[in-house]
Amino acid sequence: MYEVKELQDYSLEILKELDSFCDKHNIEYFAIEGTLLGAVRHNGFIPWDDDIDVCMKREDYNRFIKLAKEFFNKDYVLDCFETNKKHWTVCAKLQLVKETKFKIKRLQNIAL
Repeated sequence: MYEVKELQDYSLEILKELDSFCDKHNIEYFAIEGTLLGAVRHNGFIPWDDDIDVCMKREDYNRFIKLAKEFFNKDYVLDCFETNKKHWTVCAKLQLVKETKFKIKRLQNIAL
């Protein structure tokens, strides 16, 4: 369980950065999927969930991508179709750049 908690801490760090960025640029986002369920049912994370799921209206998403491409380039990386021609999912991902002990096998061969 310790490893899940550690991943949740990293996810929360990313969410705080996202929240600050979106607040600064007046971009609306909202929790969805496991994040929403965890917030309502557990007042935090679902015990086994290790990521944050948010959604934006298309207009806000487009603004977010445009602004975030320039902003998130040091401690975080924005992985999406607009920043990575090998992006593998329809969802954009905001990820920590720092090395952690956690790696996702399916992402090992995808350069960011």
